[in-house]
Amino acid sequence: GVGVKPFRPGGAPLHPALVHFPVAFWTAGLAMELAGLAGAGAGWWQAARLALAAGSVSGLIAAGAGFLEYAVVARQPALAGPVERHMILAALAWTCFTANWLWREALSPTVTPGPGWPAPALAGLSLLGFVLLLLAGHAGARLVYVHGLGQERDRHD
Repeated sequence: GVGVKPFRPGGAPLHPALVHFPVAFWTAGLAMELAGLAGAGAGWWQAARLALAAGSVSGLIAAGAGFLEYAVVARQPALAGPVERHMILAALAWTCFTANWLWREALSPTVTPGPGWPAPALAGLSLLGFVLLLLAGHAGARLVYVHGLGQERDRHD
C-alpha cells in the first residue's frame, strides 16, 4: 500500500541506537550532582552541567529519530496508546533535564555552588527526570518485547 516508508539503515530503526546517548549523559549528570551534594566539590557541578547539556542535545536527536519511526507506527492503531505513552514520558524526562541545564545557564555556568545556590532543587529535577526516563525506557521496552515493534513480524515493506 501507499504510505510512509521507514528510514531504517541496515533494516533497523535508528531510535533505539540513539537513546543510549542521552540516557548515559543524564545518568552521569545525576550521579555528578549527587556527588556535588555530598561535598565532592564544585567541579562535579560543572561536569554535571556539561553532561546535562550533552544529554539534552542528543535527546533531541534521539527524539527526532523516534518521531520519524512514529510516522510509520501511527498506522497501527493498536500501538497508538503505548507509543504515545512512551513519547510523553520521554518528553517529560527531556523537559526536566533540559530545564535543569537551562536553569544553570541562567545562573551563569561559572557560578560555584554556595549559599543560596539551588543545588538540592537542581538535583531533585534530575532525579525526577531520571524516574521519568526509567518509565519511558520501560514503555519503550514493552513496545518491542510485548507488542513486537521493530521485530520481524513488524514489516513495513
